[in-house]
Amino acid sequence: MTEQQPSKLKGYAQEALGAIKENVGHVLGNQQMETEGRESKLKGSAMVKGESYQSEDPRHMFPKPPFDTKTQEHPGMEFKMDPLPDYGLDTYQGSNKLAGKVAIVTGGDSGIGRAVCLAFAREGCRAVVVSYLNEHRDAEETRAAVLSNPYSTDKLPSHQLHQQMHQQQQYHHHPTVQLQPQSLSQPPQPPPLPQQQLQQQQQQQQQQQQQLQQLQQPMMSGGTASCSSSWCPPQCLLMPGDISDDNVCKNIIDQTVAQFGTIDILVNNAAYQGKAVENFEDISYERLLYTFKTNIVSMFSLVRYALPHMNRGGSIINVGSIQGYDPSDCILDYAVTKGAIINFTKGLSKYTINKGIRCNCVAPGPVWTPLIVQSFGKEKIEEFGKKSPIGRPAQPIECAPAFVFLASKDSTFVNGQILGVTGGELTP
Repeated sequence: MTEQQPSKLKGYAQEALGAIKENVGHVLGNQQMETEGRESKLKGSAMVKGESYQSEDPRHMFPKPPFDTKTQEHPGMEFKMDPLPDYGLDTYQGSNKLAGKVAIVTGGDSGIGRAVCLAFAREGCRAVVVSYLNEHRDAEETRAAVLSNPYSTDKLPSHQLHQQMHQQQQYHHHPTVQLQPQSLSQPPQPPPLPQQQLQQQQQQQQQQQQQLQQLQQPMMSGGTASCSSSWCPPQCLLMPGDISDDNVCKNIIDQTVAQFGTIDILVNNAAYQGKAVENFEDISYERLLYTFKTNIVSMFSLVRYALPHMNRGGSIINVGSIQGYDPSDCILDYAVTKGAIINFTKGLSKYTINKGIRCNCVAPGPVWTPLIVQSFGKEKIEEFGKKSPIGRPAQPIECAPAFVFLASKDSTFVNGQILGVTGGELTP
């Protein structure tokens, strides 16, 4: 039996079952059953033909609950999630809206942050700085995605890129200040290796670092040796560190300016969301303090250090949440910071516009990211996004275009606004 045959058989089965479901739904007058059956039938037909199928119905374009994935501790790791979040590696096509820009994205290792990093790269940014806590493996996949050529005929699809990153046990990241509370998270410690294996690993690491430097050097010198007629890879700087510490915030800005000379776009995306609690009293003072320092105090620090290096036409994009309008009591500390971010954005925009810099906010609804699996129990994860009007959570790729819009000239008359990407959950 060839590799294609099992897929074809599965396709025939799905096509037949979909047709039955569609007909039963039609007879019973159940529009939802009829629609789902039609979608299933079309997917099966595409599998038989060896083609991919993308629904035009937003309710069925991406995975729907129930989800079968394990809960995680903080910080959540995207590579452990099932299904893996879709950040647009296979689908996002840019149109040079951010040509030559330098962007910082906090929390850029995974989730919405990774999708934004990829989108900014494919919109022509010359440099993307990825700030993250200590999720080195996730961050390396972000960098690989940022440097990937969307026009290459031999580029790796997202699932193969993920598998490749899974096989690589070494990480290459730039040194920075990293002050991480030991009680909240421990940086991963690799097991000791035999001497010969260690030497081989070091040689591979040096070779990959040289390849990356060769890729980056033309951009640093203004050359185009590594650029094709349609694609010139940006530089990508990884900056691990805990932004609840003011020194880390300052270091992110200082290193960016030292490397690239300016900052055009600052995306304040990183956030801490603790475990959902049944009792309000279980939200400790230490957790409350850490949540506020990470989610909102860091924004004050990053903006304060970044503004002197931002020119007219720059853009600050903060990330709020539907939680800022409709807070859940089980994560109230997180929800309150999101309300504060919305207020912070509106107030800051009145100041920055006098410098020719716009400040706006994206407020997502339920999004399939590591934040979910680190915060909620199995039952909540299984049904995550089901109560959304669309009937599913968003994928990170669905949020990224909002950031591109707010960072580009498409939104020159937009300032102090909260852009909801909520799947139909209404905001004031």
